[in-house]
Amino acid sequence: MDGAYYSKLQNSLDTFLYQQLDEILSNLKSKTNFHMFDYDAIEGLAGIANYLFMINNNAISEEYFKKILAYFVSLSGYKEYFGCNIPKWHIQNEFLFSDNEKNSYLNGILNVGLSHGISGPLIILSKAYKRGIIVDGHRDAIKRITEDLIKLKNHNDNNWAGMIDVEYYINSNTFLDLPTRSAWCYGTPGTAFSLLTAAEALNDNELSEIAKKAMKDLIGNEQQVFSPSFCHGYAGIAYLYKRFFEKTNIKEFFEESIRLKEKTKEFFNEQNPFGFYDIEAKDHSLLKLNSIGLLQGVSGILLTLLAFEEESLPIWETAFLLDD
Repeated sequence: MDGAYYSKLQNSLDTFLYQQLDEILSNLKSKTNFHMFDYDAIEGLAGIANYLFMINNNAISEEYFKKILAYFVSLSGYKEYFGCNIPKWHIQNEFLFSDNEKNSYLNGILNVGLSHGISGPLIILSKAYKRGIIVDGHRDAIKRITEDLIKLKNHNDNNWAGMIDVEYYINSNTFLDLPTRSAWCYGTPGTAFSLLTAAEALNDNELSEIAKKAMKDLIGNEQQVFSPSFCHGYAGIAYLYKRFFEKTNIKEFFEESIRLKEKTKEFFNEQNPFGFYDIEAKDHSLLKLNSIGLLQGVSGILLTLLAFEEESLPIWETAFLLDD
């Protein structure tokens, strides 16, 4: 992304971004408890780092990128919580997004999802390490996060939930059996991809096998999926299986990606304003919404379907942290 036709605009935006980053990073240094939006891929530093990674065209962008990497290294560490050591990326109850979450997770959560959780920073750390952009403590940070993710996996079905009560982390004898959603944003597909990316960075075959085994066990068993969208629907899972096949050459992943692609297409109806609805759950019912967006709308769905017809990797996958 060289900005050849809009260099002045990009330079202005980048200058503003760097000014904001100075303030953001300064504030984070003094914080001991974090919001998910401090570090996540959608609104936080993982998303900003993803942009800096993409432009990476001068010493200034690399400097700020490394500052974010250093923050993620710190975030991968531990803090004391009622006499126990827990990950710093723990989100306290008062910082949870909704009242329902606050009522459900009195001790706060460990968010392992790709969209709002630690899987986003893990991918950024891993991609940077693979490309030789390395800061102090980098490799150990990747290893710590992967070890914590493995610890937080459901024991009964080899799946990951999205939000996990911190008590499950503290009590290692607790049998993890939490409700899960199979999606890019939360659940096994996105989290397993972050582990696969980390395995590539560390050249860790055992970690790679853990990620692949989780995706194999999910084949034909997707959970709480009722929308064709990319974020939390069939398009996103289809594309993740496609990426797993491209990285591993495992035939089952290709076959599952095709099944899920066809499942996505089943939602098409020419009577719908945009062909596809974004289907959302609310108050025990499903709402059909018109959306043209990339994340939850028809743009993300159509780009996914088009990607199955192309041989080269599409640039838009970078927005979802799914590039190499």
